[in-house]
Amino acid sequence: MSSVSREIYELFNKYGKLLASQSYPLGAEARLILDTEHGVYGTKKGVKLGNLKWADIVKMADGHLGTYKTGMVARVVSQTPYCQQCLREGVSFRAMVDDMAMIIGPETTVVNMTNPNKGKAAREMAKAAANSAGFFVQDRVVDGLPAGYTLTLGRNLYEAVNGVLILEKCAEIALKSRVLGGCKPVGKFGAKNTRINYLESYSAAETNLRAAEMESAPAVEEPDELEDYEREFYGIESEADEAAEPEADETAEAEEIPQWNEAETAARQKLVDYGNKLVETGLVQGTWGNLSIRLDDKYMLVTPSGLDYTRLTTADMVKVDLKKMTHEGLKPTSEKGLHAEIYKRRPDIGAVVHTHSSYCSMFAAAHADLNLSGASEAARKVFGDSVRVAKYAKAGTDKLAKFTADALGSGMAAFMANHGMTACGSDMETAFANAQLLEKTAEEYIESRL
Repeated sequence: MSSVSREIYELFNKYGKLLASQSYPLGAEARLILDTEHGVYGTKKGVKLGNLKWADIVKMADGHLGTYKTGMVARVVSQTPYCQQCLREGVSFRAMVDDMAMIIGPETTVVNMTNPNKGKAAREMAKAAANSAGFFVQDRVVDGLPAGYTLTLGRNLYEAVNGVLILEKCAEIALKSRVLGGCKPVGKFGAKNTRINYLESYSAAETNLRAAEMESAPAVEEPDELEDYEREFYGIESEADEAAEPEADETAEAEEIPQWNEAETAARQKLVDYGNKLVETGLVQGTWGNLSIRLDDKYMLVTPSGLDYTRLTTADMVKVDLKKMTHEGLKPTSEKGLHAEIYKRRPDIGAVVHTHSSYCSMFAAAHADLNLSGASEAARKVFGDSVRVAKYAKAGTDKLAKFTADALGSGMAAFMANHGMTACGSDMETAFANAQLLEKTAEEYIESRL
């Protein structure tokens, strides 16, 4: 049996489940690969990533991948539907939304590995990996059309897996936004800076947590050792020991719990609950998007910057002064200014949902307003005659906040050029429902014209 530690198994199992939870197939060749200080590990070809067994993960090499020195130690091989369509059609594209610029880079390309000059093909692959964290690889021809896979890279499995989600979304945007006149990509210089800023600072909090996941753990050499190893790994004692162990004194722990008034406690819990709903409903990929609730005329609560929604607790939510923009606790979302600007202009708004959902992102990428003349009565009642797209501005800036609030006007939603969408409501339930309604309405518009 190959030497695979519990740590490695847990990582592959966790991110295999995340990938497999998507609504689209991953392809027969889907694999996870991770380069560690102890060697390169990967899942076997053809295994079910959503139900990995210990034997499905093997040690591939004692050396390192070619991208190890650059910090790109994780890889995901996938064959998702829209990426496959782009590969077949030879469609490469520049970043048309900020989240692609952040996690993938300024553009994605098609690397032709069928070139008989293997040295040239290898150099083309190395160049693509140096310039982008995600690209298409043609390694054969099927029925006269290019065929192969998508390769995404990351500093950890979390980034490489989210690269798959982002690239599949952007491939769909590139193909379907044709009915809106096509994408208007982010400027190449701006996209490059967005990627650099992301690598240097934006994901620092999440990267630290992912690095902690990859700390070494002892290897399990034989199957019959697993039970004892798991008991030691999880700190599980025998039933006799557990029965003899005295009950813990909960007094000290209870004293450490922050004290908030009833309204703030409820608001914090609501942000936790709806952050999870964002992930469950597919309105966000990774940590992109954010939520807020107005506490009163002076304060709002927002989600923190760059942290996984599924791990957030009530204590992680950040209290921000609407005027001074000072905050308590963790670093708030970089879009805190957007939320504050809306609350200052619109006293009727009690909650804001900002997402990068797929169909809304098509309008954002195409810089197109959504005409609601043919939409459902429910959509027209909430959004009026149209949903406008705000002018482009760099993420997290005062200009983005101003342009979005301008486009929002007296309405309940707006698209944000090359970025995403913002939906509002009197409370979080309404704001979230409006976000879902807008995504559904945008989908109906696009699909009816394909």
